[in-house]
Amino acid sequence: VNNISKNNTDISLFPGKEVYYVFGKLMDGEIDKAEELKDFEEVMLRGEKFYPLLVGQYLKRGIVCYKMRRIK
Repeated sequence: VNNISKNNTDISLFPGKEVYYVFGKLMDGEIDKAEELKDFEEVMLRGEKFYPLLVGQYLKRGIVCYKMRRIK
């Protein structure tokens, strides 16, 4: 979340909108039931809460989804 200010992103430019920060990815083999993930629906996996993004879109590259945190 601190990187947002370093990238000169002013979240006040998006009033009334939910803003997310992409911080990592979930690789194939890190989860048993990837089909249960849904974009923008918060999950808890191994003690980490995150919102999945682009679930199943990059499976050919071994990426189950990208991980996001909601910041606003």
